Amino acid sequence: FILKKGDWFGFYKKGISSSHLFVNRGTPLKLVSSGNALYLYTYGTDRVKKGEKIIFEMAGFGFPVDVEVENKDDLEKIINYVKKPSGMKIIRGKRAKNPGIVEFLPENYAVEISIPKPSKKLNLTLPVMIKNLNPRWTAILWLKRGYVKGDYGEGKNRFRELGIDVYGNAYVPVYVDYSDITQFVAGHPVIAEGENAEKLFIQVTHVEDNPDRWHISVNNPTDKTISAVIKKVINLLGMKFEEKNNLIKTRRICDFRIKKGVSVRGGK
Repeated sequence: FILKKGDWFGFYKKGISSSHLFVNRGTPLKLVSSGNALYLYTYGTDRVKKGEKIIFEMAGFGFPVDVEVENKDDLEKIINYVKKPSGMKIIRGKRAKNPGIVEFLPENYAVEISIPKPSKKLNLTLPVMIKNLNPRWTAILWLKRGYVKGDYGEGKNRFRELGIDVYGNAYVPVYVDYSDITQFVAGHPVIAEGENAEKLFIQVTHVEDNPDRWHISVNNPTDKTISAVIKKVINLLGMKFEEKNNLIKTRRICDFRIKKGVSVRGGK
């Protein structure tokens, strides 16, 4: 079978089983069945020349044994929902047209979406990906409302950091089945602008809640002075830039020079 971008295949059986679903997100692949094994090959080329790269990408879904996936229709429900989550509203950002993952391009370094509970339970953790982030800057998930287990509070105004991979992508698991509506903001709360500003490290830490308090650190790891404008681009609860050592001013935009090996700290 030739799998073009957006094509998928899956495994299921009657009764208790662990079903799987795979979606091709990139270059065409050839799927070959041989005995008890399946093989994936690149398609359209037999050899890779010196210096040449062939990149493929596959999205995989694994279902627990207590989730019944017993026919093709059950798999297609998942595929169709991921393509177009019912009732999803994009408040900030733009959806990228790539299959297998609900993928977003940020607007001013962040996205905000809301998704209502599906009309029928899907037993799906909806995979959301945020692209074009800077691995040197803190990315956060602000769950305005949605599902949490409940050990540390209710599912309202919850904060945690997001990991960013080497490609600048962050991932958010959305538990659509367990809340009437899920609404969250994801991205960089504080960013830097200016020549070489992307080389700065920016750490944003949620220190306390009730009331919410924040700590911001900026570090220049290079051997050159960087002049940068530090901006708040997500209006997080309780975050204010206040005067601190004449570096953090009362304005929400502050301009200061950071020398090699020097960390600048301040603000709430």
